[in-house]
Amino acid sequence: MTISLRNFLYLDEAAVVNYLSVLEDGNRESVQREQGRSGNFGGSVGPGPARLEGGRSRQYTETEEAVDTIEAKYNRLVNLTANEPDLWNRVLEPTMLDEAKAGEIVEIDAEIYIPDAVKVLQRGSDLGNMFDLMDTLGGMSGEGIEAMPSKRERDAMRSVLKQMPAELVVVGEVDDDWKIAGSLKERFVRDPDLEGDVTVVGKVRRRWGPDEWKLVLALPGMTSLMPREQRRKLERGGPGEGEDGQFVKGPGLTLDILAIYR
Repeated sequence: MTISLRNFLYLDEAAVVNYLSVLEDGNRESVQREQGRSGNFGGSVGPGPARLEGGRSRQYTETEEAVDTIEAKYNRLVNLTANEPDLWNRVLEPTMLDEAKAGEIVEIDAEIYIPDAVKVLQRGSDLGNMFDLMDTLGGMSGEGIEAMPSKRERDAMRSVLKQMPAELVVVGEVDDDWKIAGSLKERFVRDPDLEGDVTVVGKVRRRWGPDEWKLVLALPGMTSLMPREQRRKLERGGPGEGEDGQFVKGPGLTLDILAIYR
Protein backbone atom coordinates (compact mmCIF):
# COMPACT_ATOMS: atom_id res chain seq x y z
CA MET A 1 0.00 0.00 0.00
CA THR A 2 1.30 3.43 -0.98
CA ILE A 3 0.92 6.16 1.63
CA SER A 4 1.22 9.85 0.73
CA LEU A 5 1.08 12.81 3.10
CA ARG A 6 -1.27 15.46 1.74
CA ASN A 7 -2.25 18.87 3.06
CA PHE A 8 -5.91 19.00 2.06
CA LEU A 9 -7.29 22.44 1.29
CA TYR A 10 -10.58 20.87 0.24
CA LEU A 11 -11.92 17.34 0.65
CA ASP A 12 -15.45 16.28 -0.25
CA GLU A 13 -15.87 13.79 2.56
CA ALA A 14 -19.31 12.62 1.46
CA ALA A 15 -18.06 11.78 -2.04
CA VAL A 16 -15.01 9.92 -0.66
CA VAL A 17 -17.27 7.74 1.52
CA ASN A 18 -19.66 7.08 -1.36
CA TYR A 19 -16.95 6.09 -3.85
CA LEU A 20 -15.15 3.92 -1.32
CA SER A 21 -18.34 2.13 -0.25
CA VAL A 22 -18.83 0.98 -3.86
CA LEU A 23 -15.33 -0.50 -4.01
CA GLU A 24 -15.44 -2.06 -0.52
CA ASP A 25 -19.10 -3.16 -0.55
CA GLY A 26 -20.03 -0.95 2.36
CA ASN A 27 -18.64 1.46 4.94
CA ARG A 28 -16.56 0.83 8.03
CA GLU A 29 -16.09 3.02 11.06
CA SER A 30 -12.99 1.44 12.61
CA VAL A 31 -9.98 -0.69 11.71
CA GLN A 32 -8.58 -3.59 13.75
CA ARG A 33 -4.91 -4.52 13.54
CA GLU A 34 -3.43 -7.73 14.94
CA GLN A 35 0.24 -8.39 15.60
CA GLY A 36 1.62 -11.76 16.67
CA ARG A 37 4.41 -11.98 19.25
CA SER A 38 6.40 -14.84 20.80
CA GLY A 39 8.67 -15.24 23.84
CA ASN A 40 10.95 -17.87 25.40
CA PHE A 41 11.05 -18.58 29.15
CA GLY A 42 13.52 -20.91 30.92
CA GLY A 43 15.26 -21.77 34.22
CA SER A 44 17.45 -24.32 36.07
CA VAL A 45 17.41 -26.16 39.39
CA GLY A 46 20.32 -27.81 41.29
CA PRO A 47 24.09 -27.30 41.69
CA GLY A 48 26.84 -27.77 39.15
CA PRO A 49 26.59 -30.46 36.49
CA ALA A 50 23.62 -32.07 38.22
CA ARG A 51 21.26 -29.13 37.72
CA LEU A 52 18.09 -29.52 35.70
CA GLU A 53 17.22 -27.03 32.98
CA GLY A 54 13.90 -26.38 31.29
CA GLY A 55 12.21 -23.87 29.04
CA ARG A 56 9.09 -23.16 27.06
CA SER A 57 7.85 -20.66 24.47
CA ARG A 58 4.65 -18.64 24.48
CA GLN A 59 2.70 -17.18 21.58
CA TYR A 60 0.29 -14.29 21.98
CA THR A 61 -1.50 -11.71 19.82
CA GLU A 62 -1.94 -8.00 20.35
CA THR A 63 -5.05 -6.36 18.88
CA GLU A 64 -5.59 -2.64 18.52
CA GLU A 65 -8.56 -0.74 17.14
CA ALA A 66 -8.23 2.59 15.32
CA VAL A 67 -10.84 5.06 14.10
CA ASP A 68 -11.15 5.01 10.30
CA THR A 69 -10.54 8.69 9.50
CA ILE A 70 -11.59 10.37 6.28
CA GLU A 71 -7.91 10.80 5.33
CA ALA A 72 -7.41 7.03 5.70
CA LYS A 73 -10.50 6.42 3.58
CA TYR A 74 -9.14 8.72 0.86
CA ASN A 75 -5.80 6.91 0.88
CA ARG A 76 -7.55 3.53 0.48
CA LEU A 77 -9.61 4.94 -2.38
CA VAL A 78 -6.40 6.00 -4.15
CA ASN A 79 -4.80 2.58 -3.63
CA LEU A 80 -7.87 0.63 -4.71
CA THR A 81 -7.98 2.52 -8.02
CA ALA A 82 -4.21 2.66 -8.58
CA ASN A 83 -4.30 -0.04 -11.27
CA GLU A 84 -7.62 1.06 -12.78
CA PRO A 85 -6.83 3.83 -15.31
CA ASP A 86 -10.45 3.86 -16.44
CA LEU A 87 -11.45 4.88 -12.91
CA TRP A 88 -8.55 7.09 -11.75
CA ASN A 89 -6.08 8.79 -14.06
CA ARG A 90 -2.99 10.57 -12.72
CA VAL A 91 -2.36 13.21 -15.40
CA LEU A 92 1.37 13.63 -15.87
CA GLU A 93 1.19 15.64 -19.10
CA PRO A 94 -1.59 18.03 -20.22
CA THR A 95 -1.83 16.10 -23.51
CA MET A 96 -3.26 13.19 -21.51
CA LEU A 97 -6.40 15.28 -21.02
CA ASP A 98 -7.25 14.70 -24.69
CA GLU A 99 -8.24 11.17 -23.67
CA ALA A 100 -10.22 12.12 -20.54
CA LYS A 101 -13.70 10.60 -20.50
CA ALA A 102 -16.82 11.57 -18.60
CA GLY A 103 -17.09 9.61 -15.36
CA GLU A 104 -13.40 8.96 -14.75
CA ILE A 105 -11.44 10.66 -11.97
CA VAL A 106 -8.44 12.77 -12.94
CA GLU A 107 -5.67 13.95 -10.63
CA ILE A 108 -3.83 16.91 -12.07
CA ASP A 109 -1.51 19.75 -11.08
CA ALA A 110 -2.87 23.21 -11.84
CA GLU A 111 -2.79 26.84 -10.76
CA ILE A 112 -6.29 27.63 -9.54
CA TYR A 113 -8.03 30.92 -8.90
CA ILE A 114 -11.46 32.16 -7.88
CA PRO A 115 -12.92 34.38 -10.64
CA ASP A 116 -13.65 37.96 -9.59
CA ALA A 117 -17.35 37.58 -10.42
CA VAL A 118 -17.56 34.64 -8.01
CA LYS A 119 -15.77 36.59 -5.27
CA VAL A 120 -18.31 39.39 -5.58
CA LEU A 121 -21.23 36.96 -5.29
CA GLN A 122 -19.63 35.20 -2.34
CA ARG A 123 -19.65 38.48 -0.44
CA GLY A 124 -23.44 38.25 -0.47
CA SER A 125 -23.37 36.32 2.82
CA ASP A 126 -21.48 39.18 4.46
CA LEU A 127 -24.10 41.58 3.14
CA GLY A 128 -26.85 39.41 4.62
CA ASN A 129 -25.16 39.58 8.04
CA MET A 130 -24.99 43.35 7.72
CA PHE A 131 -28.73 43.46 7.03
CA ASP A 132 -29.34 41.42 10.19
CA LEU A 133 -27.37 44.00 12.16
CA MET A 134 -29.44 46.77 10.57
CA ASP A 135 -32.61 44.99 11.72
CA THR A 136 -31.26 45.01 15.27
CA LEU A 137 -30.43 48.71 15.05
CA GLY A 138 -33.73 49.57 13.37
CA GLY A 139 -35.40 50.79 16.55
CA MET A 140 -32.63 53.26 17.30
CA SER A 141 -32.40 56.83 16.05
CA GLY A 142 -29.60 59.04 14.83
CA GLU A 143 -28.20 60.47 11.63
CA GLY A 144 -26.32 57.30 10.64
CA ILE A 145 -29.26 55.03 11.50
CA GLU A 146 -31.72 57.11 9.46
CA ALA A 147 -29.44 56.84 6.40
CA MET A 148 -29.68 53.03 6.38
CA PRO A 149 -31.83 51.20 3.79
CA SER A 150 -35.40 50.79 4.95
CA LYS A 151 -36.76 47.47 6.20
CA ARG A 152 -38.59 47.02 2.91
CA GLU A 153 -35.42 47.67 0.92
CA ARG A 154 -33.43 45.25 3.08
CA ASP A 155 -36.01 42.51 2.64
CA ALA A 156 -35.98 43.02 -1.13
CA MET A 157 -32.20 42.73 -1.24
CA ARG A 158 -32.32 39.62 0.97
CA SER A 159 -34.69 38.05 -1.58
CA VAL A 160 -32.14 38.69 -4.33
CA LEU A 161 -29.31 37.27 -2.24
CA LYS A 162 -31.23 34.02 -1.68
CA GLN A 163 -31.15 33.44 -5.44
CA MET A 164 -27.38 33.70 -5.49
CA PRO A 165 -25.42 30.41 -5.70
CA ALA A 166 -24.09 29.11 -2.41
CA GLU A 167 -21.23 27.13 -3.95
CA LEU A 168 -17.72 28.40 -4.54
CA VAL A 169 -16.42 28.06 -8.10
CA VAL A 170 -12.73 27.70 -8.99
CA VAL A 171 -10.91 27.71 -12.32
CA GLY A 172 -7.54 26.06 -12.87
CA GLU A 173 -4.90 26.63 -15.54
CA VAL A 174 -3.07 23.38 -16.35
CA ASP A 175 -0.87 24.99 -19.01
CA ASP A 176 -1.25 27.75 -21.58
CA ASP A 177 -4.14 25.87 -23.19
CA TRP A 178 -5.94 23.46 -20.88
CA LYS A 179 -8.30 24.66 -18.14
CA ILE A 180 -10.31 22.91 -15.46
CA ALA A 181 -13.32 24.27 -13.58
CA GLY A 182 -15.65 23.08 -10.86
CA SER A 183 -17.60 24.05 -7.77
CA LEU A 184 -16.76 23.45 -4.11
CA LYS A 185 -19.12 22.75 -1.23
CA GLU A 186 -18.31 25.35 1.41
CA ARG A 187 -18.64 22.93 4.34
CA PHE A 188 -15.75 20.84 2.98
CA VAL A 189 -13.32 23.75 2.47
CA ARG A 190 -10.53 23.29 5.02
CA ASP A 191 -8.34 26.24 4.08
CA PRO A 192 -9.73 29.37 2.38
CA ASP A 193 -6.30 30.04 0.87
CA LEU A 194 -7.12 27.95 -2.19
CA GLU A 195 -5.52 29.99 -4.94
CA GLY A 196 -2.13 29.04 -6.34
CA ASP A 197 -0.33 25.86 -7.38
CA VAL A 198 -2.18 22.78 -6.14
CA THR A 199 -3.19 19.25 -7.12
CA VAL A 200 -6.85 18.90 -8.07
CA VAL A 201 -8.75 15.60 -8.03
CA GLY A 202 -12.17 15.43 -9.64
CA LYS A 203 -14.59 13.32 -11.66
CA VAL A 204 -14.95 14.48 -15.25
CA ARG A 205 -18.40 15.88 -15.94
CA ARG A 206 -17.79 17.33 -19.38
CA ARG A 207 -14.98 18.20 -21.78
CA TRP A 208 -15.10 21.37 -23.91
CA GLY A 209 -13.10 21.99 -27.05
CA PRO A 210 -10.41 24.56 -27.93
CA ASP A 211 -12.88 26.84 -29.69
CA GLU A 212 -15.45 26.83 -26.87
CA TRP A 213 -15.95 29.59 -24.33
CA LYS A 214 -17.43 29.03 -20.87
CA LEU A 215 -19.13 31.91 -19.13
CA VAL A 216 -17.98 32.07 -15.50
CA LEU A 217 -21.55 32.66 -14.35
CA ALA A 218 -22.58 29.46 -16.19
CA LEU A 219 -20.06 27.13 -14.54
CA PRO A 220 -21.32 24.40 -12.18
CA GLY A 221 -22.73 25.98 -9.05
CA MET A 222 -23.61 29.21 -10.89
CA THR A 223 -26.13 27.96 -13.44
CA SER A 224 -29.17 29.36 -11.63
CA LEU A 225 -28.16 32.93 -12.44
CA MET A 226 -29.45 33.11 -16.01
CA PRO A 227 -31.63 31.14 -18.45
CA ARG A 228 -30.00 28.39 -20.50
CA GLU A 229 -30.65 30.02 -23.88
CA GLN A 230 -29.12 33.28 -22.72
CA ARG A 231 -26.02 31.44 -21.45
CA ARG A 232 -25.61 29.56 -24.72
CA LYS A 233 -25.94 32.71 -26.77
CA LEU A 234 -23.27 34.49 -24.73
CA GLU A 235 -20.92 31.51 -24.90
CA ARG A 236 -21.30 31.18 -28.68
CA GLY A 237 -20.35 34.83 -29.09
CA GLY A 238 -17.43 34.75 -26.65
CA PRO A 239 -16.19 37.76 -24.69
CA GLY A 240 -16.69 41.30 -25.87
CA GLU A 241 -14.32 44.16 -25.20
CA GLY A 242 -13.26 44.19 -21.56
CA GLU A 243 -15.11 40.92 -20.80
CA ASP A 244 -12.19 38.47 -20.86
CA GLY A 245 -12.38 37.97 -17.10
CA GLN A 246 -15.96 36.78 -17.37
CA PHE A 247 -15.13 33.87 -19.71
CA VAL A 248 -12.88 30.80 -19.70
CA LYS A 249 -11.55 29.52 -23.04
CA GLY A 250 -11.19 25.84 -23.86
CA PRO A 251 -9.93 23.25 -24.14
CA GLY A 252 -11.05 22.36 -20.66
CA LEU A 253 -12.75 19.96 -18.31
CA THR A 254 -15.70 20.57 -16.03
CA LEU A 255 -15.11 18.55 -12.84
CA ASP A 256 -17.00 17.37 -9.80
CA ILE A 257 -14.11 18.23 -7.50
CA LEU A 258 -13.22 15.59 -4.93
CA ALA A 259 -10.08 17.08 -3.39
CA ILE A 260 -7.58 19.91 -3.59
CA TYR A 261 -4.25 19.52 -1.83
CA ARG A 262 -0.66 20.69 -1.70
